Amino acid sequence: MLHKTTSFLYYFVRWVIMSVIITMIFGTIYLAVQQNYRLSAYDPQIQISEDLADALASGLPIDNVKNNLNTMDIAKSLNTFIMVFDDTGASVASSALLNNTTPSLSAGIFSYAKKNGQDKLTWQPQKGVRHAIVLTHYKTATSGGFVLVGRSLREIEMRESLLNLQVGLPWLAVIVFTFLIAVLMYLLSKGKGENKSSTL
Repeated sequence: MLHKTTSFLYYFVRWVIMSVIITMIFGTIYLAVQQNYRLSAYDPQIQISEDLADALASGLPIDNVKNNLNTMDIAKSLNTFIMVFDDTGASVASSALLNNTTPSLSAGIFSYAKKNGQDKLTWQPQKGVRHAIVLTHYKTATSGGFVLVGRSLREIEMRESLLNLQVGLPWLAVIVFTFLIAVLMYLLSKGKGENKSSTL
């Protein structure tokens, strides 16, 4: 009776199943770290926007805010910037400059923040300029307005690019290694089968 060698398909299917499991593990690690990076990008903006919105709602004069804002080019600066809008979305104070002018936001952003109290989002006023912004709505006795606080995503996105390598390269190495193991197991199985067949 001849020994039947296990086909390569058997080992290949086992490798595919193992690869799916490995990919899920590495994918979970990547998503957890990447989301931590993204969510932490809003941390200082949330506090600053809420504190300033509370102060304005309590009667802080807008002129006091204007006098304490130092303008910056948000295409270059990594510092947090502040923009204050009236209840219609018109700018009344800003430390942000882009191409020497105060950048504007779409009306939909104000509508969402007014309805929900706050909006956290990625804002790209022009190509290559991306910021994590927090827009908080506030109300006064007579009207209301919005406080926007933003910060560049440049460093966060650099960390995400590094994370791609930190997770992607080990994942690829493990996938290749397990494939080679599957091929080796098939060759060993084939060799044992041929040896047993030749002794009969």
